Amino acid sequence: SWLLPLAGAAAALPCLRFQPDDLYIYLRVVQNVLSGDGWGFNPGEPVNVASSGGWLLTLLTLMRAAGHPDAGVAQVASAFCTMLAIAGAYRLATGLAGHRLAGWTAALALGSDAWVMRWFWSGMETGAAMAVALWGLALLADESGRRPNGWLGALLIAIGPVIRPELALLAICVFAARV
Repeated sequence: SWLLPLAGAAAALPCLRFQPDDLYIYLRVVQNVLSGDGWGFNPGEPVNVASSGGWLLTLLTLMRAAGHPDAGVAQVASAFCTMLAIAGAYRLATGLAGHRLAGWTAALALGSDAWVMRWFWSGMETGAAMAVALWGLALLADESGRRPNGWLGALLIAIGPVIRPELALLAICVFAARV
């Protein structure tokens, strides 16, 4: 039973060194904000250089708590969000198919995807975007009749574009499907 998670962890090892240049852009902006030098890449030059305002605020909050910008903090945050996304895939597939095997299949498919593995430990917002989208859809599709689930699902879909702008398309599709 431990063979599959162990194989997944071994497959992820080469990805642990992957740090895209965008991570360092985020870290520099966070450093400037924390030191009082403004919201930009260069001190005193307010220029929007972040592709995700939501992720920038998340990193700023985490790194303020840590006391300084740290790539490791961003990497742990992206890994945590990706694990939440994999759990969201399980929840969505289980809810739609009505069977746990469908959930496990979806979770394993997402968790073993090369693209997901590459971005798992990157320190970037990819995992957060997937988690918000999958959990939003899973909660919206929940037919248990629990009212807070639908409300929370709609909220997650609505804030998705703050994390990744292209998630606005998901919100449009969900709205169109419900009309």
